[in-house]
Amino acid sequence: MEILAGSISAGLLIGMVFALVALGLTIVFGVMDIVNFAHGEFLMIGMYTALLTSQATGMDPLLTLPVAGVVGYLLGVACYTGFVKYLLRGPMAAQLLGTFGLMLVLRNLALLFFGSEDRTIHKGILVNRSIELFMGVRVPVT
Repeated sequence: MEILAGSISAGLLIGMVFALVALGLTIVFGVMDIVNFAHGEFLMIGMYTALLTSQATGMDPLLTLPVAGVVGYLLGVACYTGFVKYLLRGPMAAQLLGTFGLMLVLRNLALLFFGSEDRTIHKGILVNRSIELFMGVRVPVT
């Protein structure tokens, strides 16, 4: 029962992350009419920034999220002013192919710098914590 509850909570947590990414993508497309295939890669870079900042400073990963937000913002502004702004002058196919190419570049740069092995957070206020739901079923927070 505990394994099932843990699997359900993990699925709900990753579903919430996907919902936030989809919401951001919807806002970008709805407001600016930009089809951005590299949207997920900006999230990946923000996550790596939070992880590396946490490891370098020894701070809790939740406290490094503002740093990740600033880095993500600066990367987004740099990509827009240096690349996407020029794609908007062309047809929609140029946006699709250009942001798809940007996605491939960012993904492969991350693979080059960080490798393909999994990374985990080993310390923080939420690591190794759990919540008891009912009848002794404990669900991990992370």
